[in-house]
Amino acid sequence: GDVGVVAQVDGIDAGACWMRRCTAGTGFAYVDDSTPQLGIALEPEWQHRGFGRPLMLAALAAARAAEYRRVSLTVHLQNPAQRLYEACGFRRIEVRSGYHLMVADLA
Repeated sequence: GDVGVVAQVDGIDAGACWMRRCTAGTGFAYVDDSTPQLGIALEPEWQHRGFGRPLMLAALAAARAAEYRRVSLTVHLQNPAQRLYEACGFRRIEVRSGYHLMVADLA
Protein backbone atom coordinates (compact mmCIF):
# COMPACT_ATOMS: atom_id res chain seq x y z
CA GLY A 1 0.00 0.00 0.00
CA ASP A 2 2.98 2.37 -0.01
CA VAL A 3 3.11 5.04 -2.72
CA GLY A 4 6.04 7.28 -3.50
CA VAL A 5 8.18 9.08 -6.03
CA VAL A 6 11.87 9.87 -6.32
CA ALA A 7 13.19 13.18 -7.66
CA GLN A 8 16.18 12.94 -9.95
CA VAL A 9 18.24 15.84 -11.23
CA ASP A 10 20.57 14.99 -14.10
CA GLY A 11 20.30 11.31 -13.16
CA ILE A 12 21.14 11.90 -9.49
CA ASP A 13 18.63 11.08 -6.74
CA ALA A 14 17.77 14.41 -5.14
CA GLY A 15 14.94 13.37 -2.82
CA ALA A 16 11.82 11.31 -2.27
CA CYS A 17 8.24 11.72 -1.14
CA TRP A 18 6.25 8.72 0.02
CA MET A 19 3.05 7.76 1.81
CA ARG A 20 2.33 4.81 4.07
CA ARG A 21 -0.86 3.70 5.78
CA CYS A 22 -0.27 2.97 9.45
CA THR A 23 -2.34 1.44 12.20
CA ALA A 24 -3.86 3.41 15.07
CA GLY A 25 -1.28 4.90 17.39
CA THR A 26 1.52 4.78 14.80
CA GLY A 27 2.94 8.15 13.85
CA PHE A 28 1.94 11.71 14.77
CA ALA A 29 0.00 12.07 11.53
CA TYR A 30 -2.38 9.16 12.14
CA VAL A 31 -5.93 10.10 11.12
CA ASP A 32 -7.50 6.72 10.36
CA ASP A 33 -6.50 3.35 8.90
CA SER A 34 -7.24 4.43 5.31
CA THR A 35 -5.32 7.75 5.32
CA PRO A 36 -1.61 7.37 4.56
CA GLN A 37 0.98 9.53 6.28
CA LEU A 38 3.33 11.49 4.04
CA GLY A 39 7.06 11.90 4.40
CA ILE A 40 9.30 14.04 2.21
CA ALA A 41 13.06 14.50 2.14
CA LEU A 42 15.51 16.24 -0.15
CA GLU A 43 19.27 15.84 -0.04
CA PRO A 44 20.81 18.99 1.50
CA GLU A 45 22.29 20.25 -1.78
CA TRP A 46 18.80 20.21 -3.37
CA GLN A 47 16.92 21.92 -0.52
CA HIS A 48 15.58 25.48 -0.93
CA ARG A 49 15.99 25.30 -4.71
CA GLY A 50 12.40 24.75 -5.80
CA PHE A 51 12.39 20.94 -5.96
CA GLY A 52 10.08 20.30 -2.98
CA ARG A 53 6.83 21.47 -4.53
CA PRO A 54 7.02 19.46 -7.79
CA LEU A 55 8.19 16.43 -5.79
CA MET A 56 5.24 16.68 -3.41
CA LEU A 57 2.74 17.34 -6.23
CA ALA A 58 4.00 14.27 -8.11
CA ALA A 59 3.61 12.16 -4.96
CA LEU A 60 0.08 13.45 -4.40
CA ALA A 61 -0.77 12.62 -8.02
CA ALA A 62 0.56 9.09 -7.42
CA ALA A 63 -1.59 8.84 -4.28
CA ARG A 64 -4.63 9.96 -6.29
CA ALA A 65 -3.85 7.31 -8.93
CA ALA A 66 -3.65 4.72 -6.12
CA GLU A 67 -7.16 5.89 -5.15
CA TYR A 68 -6.27 7.40 -1.79
CA ARG A 69 -8.90 9.92 -0.75
CA ARG A 70 -6.63 12.02 1.47
CA VAL A 71 -3.11 12.19 2.88
CA SER A 72 -1.86 13.49 6.23
CA LEU A 73 1.42 14.85 7.59
CA THR A 74 2.76 16.69 10.61
CA VAL A 75 5.05 19.69 10.61
CA HIS A 76 6.68 21.50 13.54
CA LEU A 77 4.94 24.75 14.45
CA GLN A 78 8.09 26.74 13.62
CA ASN A 79 8.89 24.99 10.32
CA PRO A 80 8.52 27.34 7.33
CA ALA A 81 7.71 24.31 5.12
CA GLN A 82 4.10 24.80 6.27
CA ARG A 83 3.72 27.28 3.39
CA LEU A 84 4.86 24.65 0.89
CA TYR A 85 2.38 22.12 2.28
CA GLU A 86 -0.46 24.64 2.14
CA ALA A 87 0.47 25.51 -1.45
CA CYS A 88 0.19 21.79 -2.26
CA GLY A 89 -3.34 21.59 -0.84
CA PHE A 90 -2.80 20.68 2.82
CA ARG A 91 -4.83 22.37 5.54
CA ARG A 92 -4.19 22.51 9.26
CA ILE A 93 -6.47 20.29 11.35
CA GLU A 94 -5.08 20.50 14.88
CA VAL A 95 -1.92 20.81 16.97
CA ARG A 96 -0.37 17.63 18.36
CA SER A 97 2.60 17.88 20.74
CA GLY A 98 4.00 20.99 19.07
CA TYR A 99 3.23 19.90 15.51
CA HIS A 100 0.48 20.88 13.09
CA LEU A 101 -1.50 17.92 11.81
CA MET A 102 -2.27 18.73 8.16
CA VAL A 103 -4.51 16.90 5.69
CA ALA A 104 -4.86 17.15 1.91
CA ASP A 105 -8.10 15.93 0.32
CA LEU A 106 -7.40 14.21 -2.99
CA ALA A 107 -10.94 13.64 -4.31
